[in-house]
Amino acid sequence: MAEDWYLGFRGKDRAGLLVSEKTFRQAADQLLKEYQIITEGQPSERRTEGHGIRLRVHLLPFFGNLGLSEITPGKVQEYR
Repeated sequence: MAEDWYLGFRGKDRAGLLVSEKTFRQAADQLLKEYQIITEGQPSERRTEGHGIRLRVHLLPFFGNLGLSEITPGKVQEYR
């Protein structure tokens, strides 16, 4: 069982699927938690909810599992 686990991780590592840095999803979750504090409540609650919806519906499905260093201008162009 341990060997299967090891070989699975080794395969993911070779395929570039293991991310050792913060992912876009983690950064987005942190932003949503801190957004009200950062903006000192200036944007309306509805606007804040809109940002969260756009993140969840549009950006997280594409960028979510990427490490922050993997988000390059080329990757953004690919998304567009």
